[in-house]
Amino acid sequence: DMPMGKTLTFSGLSKTAVEPYAPVEVQIGGGVPGSIVSVAVRDAAHTEYLYDNANIMTEMLLSSQILGFVENPAYFFEKDDEEHRRALDLLMMIQGWRRHNWYSMATPGAFTLNHQPEATPFMTGSVNRYEGERQANEVADAALEAMEEAMMTDGEREAQEADKSSRSSVAESVTGEEITDVAEQMQVFADESDAVFQRNDAVQASEVHGRFWATSRAPKRPVLVHAEFTKEGSETGISGDMLTNEGRFSIESPRFFEGCHFFLGASDTTKWNDAERRNYLWVNPGEDQNEEPNYPEYFVKLDQYCPRFVKPYTWYQMHLANAPKGSAINEDWLYDGARLMNEVIVGAKRNSYTRFDASKPAFVVDAYEAFNAVCDAGLGVAVFTSGEAFANNVARYYIGDMNMERDYELERRYDTKKTTENLPDGVRQKFNHLTYLDKVYIYTDYCPRQEGSSKYEASNQPFVSVDLRRFADDMKQVTYRDRFYRLPGFTVSYEFYQPSYATKPLPEHKDYRRTLYWNPNLQLDESGGATINFYNNGRTTPIGISAEGIASDGTLESGTNMPEDRQ
Repeated sequence: DMPMGKTLTFSGLSKTAVEPYAPVEVQIGGGVPGSIVSVAVRDAAHTEYLYDNANIMTEMLLSSQILGFVENPAYFFEKDDEEHRRALDLLMMIQGWRRHNWYSMATPGAFTLNHQPEATPFMTGSVNRYEGERQANEVADAALEAMEEAMMTDGEREAQEADKSSRSSVAESVTGEEITDVAEQMQVFADESDAVFQRNDAVQASEVHGRFWATSRAPKRPVLVHAEFTKEGSETGISGDMLTNEGRFSIESPRFFEGCHFFLGASDTTKWNDAERRNYLWVNPGEDQNEEPNYPEYFVKLDQYCPRFVKPYTWYQMHLANAPKGSAINEDWLYDGARLMNEVIVGAKRNSYTRFDASKPAFVVDAYEAFNAVCDAGLGVAVFTSGEAFANNVARYYIGDMNMERDYELERRYDTKKTTENLPDGVRQKFNHLTYLDKVYIYTDYCPRQEGSSKYEASNQPFVSVDLRRFADDMKQVTYRDRFYRLPGFTVSYEFYQPSYATKPLPEHKDYRRTLYWNPNLQLDESGGATINFYNNGRTTPIGISAEGIASDGTLESGTNMPEDRQ
């Protein structure tokens, strides 16, 4: 059965427009006694009409559980009667469940709860195994040899079989699983017509990875994960250790404000002797005195809170719903000579990206933050290999591929200069070290959501430029062997701006607030109600109100009151 929750009611709101700067009093009722709700009051004349009329009940009990878009989710919660229940049954049969895997839920031990009830944010992640230089080279050579053998003619294969008795085969010292892993990682595929290029690409991939590379397989035994939170400017902080479970771990973050440094690493403590156990250093610089990388023992990465790649817009996201006749948003509601324009399509030829302008990036991101993002997304390992590889991964992460093939021109720049230009070797080399990089500037006219549109036809091809910028005057930042994040911290709460016009003179300039009242922590009284007071903005306008909440017993509370029927 679908729980209907509590419908919040509102009284005291005028159905017509409210005068400028007028005081307003609204009574809220129908809630759970003593519960806390979030209330927002808005200028209804400037509230867009959307197809999605969602609320806390539709999001938690319906839309989040099924595939596809629900055009009018609030309808299914209007009444608990036969008509609405039948409509809900039809919707569920057509759309289908999305959230639940019945096998994992019904099989003991198959379901893993990643997030416990949260008092503070939880961070989850995984520990990935590294392979050493000798084994890496052996597996790479074995993979190449296996691919070459697959491309041989019958005569060449017979000659090699005769020669095998006089030399040892590296391929016999590694497993087929390892060969498969490397072949996939190098993206080398057996195709006779492209055999020479395949071998060259494989060798280059092996050289880029250099001394180590990370695999996606978790360590067989539990390893120790060390987390350390340090307030910026302080040498002391909070630290803790935990063992992985099948390569996974979770960390409860402490509450902190104004930013925090977060260090994260992993080690196999079964290899430690007593001296190593006492003296093991978790926080180490990322490079030695010769600017050679200090490779971590394991590649640790955090799970990302949000999906990495955007999805194409649906029709409902690209169009607004039609406002009802006589509603607040139509030609009848004109203020200061303004007029609402209908949606138009501009048919003129689009200006493509023809000239690089260093002063107009699409967005800018901190280099260390970008490095963490691409590592946690699985687009790179926890070692900065080269500037060009980093730029490629930045483009994939921030521009997004929606798990689809993307067709755009990628240009890499170092301090606004193309990487193909002549740069002194010493200058070019510095872009291969994260310690010298300050910001990443991204320039683009490409919208991944519109792949395949008429905007990107013929000569109008999308363009992305990734520009790595160094610190001024050859300054450097400290990098670390293991993972290092700068966490932003919690926002200090402040009182929402709600002016009172009871005693002070009216302002010379109009009050253009669209949100007239907002309270995220309004506590209902013993009868399940509350009274709120606020002042209108500087316009003659209708007012709309909405409230959402969840009681301590889990009861969902929701209510909306608009000056007209939005259905």
